[in-house]
Amino acid sequence: MNIADEVQLRSRLSAELDLLDPGPLPLDTVVKQGRAVMIRRRALAAIAVVIVAAAAVTVPKLVHIASQPASPPHYHVTVNPPGKGASKHLIATGTVNKLRWIATGMVKDGEFLTCLRISESSGRGCNGAAPGPTFPKAPVAIDASDGSGPVLVTLTVRADVRYLLLSLTDGQTVTLRPVPVFGHAYPSVAAIMVPSNEAITEIQAFSATAELGYAVPFTAPTDIETVRWLEPSEPALPKAARYTIASGRLRGDPWAERLYVGPWGFCFTSTWRSYVNGVSYLCVPISVYGPGREVRPAGTQFISSQVGFSVLVGPRQLSYVVVRTGQGAPFLVRPYRVGAASFVVLVSTGNSKSSWIAYSATGQRLGSKSL
Repeated sequence: MNIADEVQLRSRLSAELDLLDPGPLPLDTVVKQGRAVMIRRRALAAIAVVIVAAAAVTVPKLVHIASQPASPPHYHVTVNPPGKGASKHLIATGTVNKLRWIATGMVKDGEFLTCLRISESSGRGCNGAAPGPTFPKAPVAIDASDGSGPVLVTLTVRADVRYLLLSLTDGQTVTLRPVPVFGHAYPSVAAIMVPSNEAITEIQAFSATAELGYAVPFTAPTDIETVRWLEPSEPALPKAARYTIASGRLRGDPWAERLYVGPWGFCFTSTWRSYVNGVSYLCVPISVYGPGREVRPAGTQFISSQVGFSVLVGPRQLSYVVVRTGQGAPFLVRPYRVGAASFVVLVSTGNSKSSWIAYSATGQRLGSKSL
């Protein structure tokens, strides 16, 4: 990508993020010292904690993400609500191409379950469902099974939601009608089977009289998130973009941390070749991290029992983060900025105690926490 492309993209992000170029980082001596400390520690067999600066590891990359495929994929989905005289446990039936499915709900040993049966095989399974003792604050809470093949997506709705419209990558718009399979004291549930999580491009929620809002979900082969809900007339901004905010090697295998900015908010993916499950996901709303707020953890993605990727998100004033691990001298890491937001990635291994303190260029303390 050339500079003109990046400027054009950032201008389209202006509805959510203020444009700001990163400034020079002071304390270069401390940065060099921190890098030397990390190199020495990686060489030790008894490594405890490794903290890596997002911008210091690799040149960040910016990639445009198309909101729709170049040509619609070829598949067809149907969903049928329970008919007259249907079982009180039935959520919906339908097809994905020629594959027929039935979704039911039940409460077993105090656990809320959704069950899937596929007519072309004897396969049947039940999983813990999203609904619990309280209704979701957002119009919809979504849960999907893992895998890149046909997946069952269950949607738990707020009390005022009467039906949903789902837009799919093949151009279809499918209507879902939630069913109170767990009783009227608990949230109603809708279900649909789609070729993959990535097939869903938009979810609209309606009451009996009007649209309540819509969401553009963040979708990936093993994850689907609806973090941010938009007003019916609100544009779906910012445009989708992907940033590689950090990468390196850990225990001999490459890892990378990527940021996906879009109408869904901020979503992060952690990948590490040694991690057999592939990718770990984390999503947060953009609105939580506006200018003038302190630096705080967006969350930690534990991709194994001993390895975690922590993302710090802060305002544009963030200039550097000082990290102390309890071993050797403290070292400094610099943020990677996207518009008004600043990001730092901390990669930790082992159980050693560590902490960080964030500062502005003038030395103002913007946040701190023990890891």
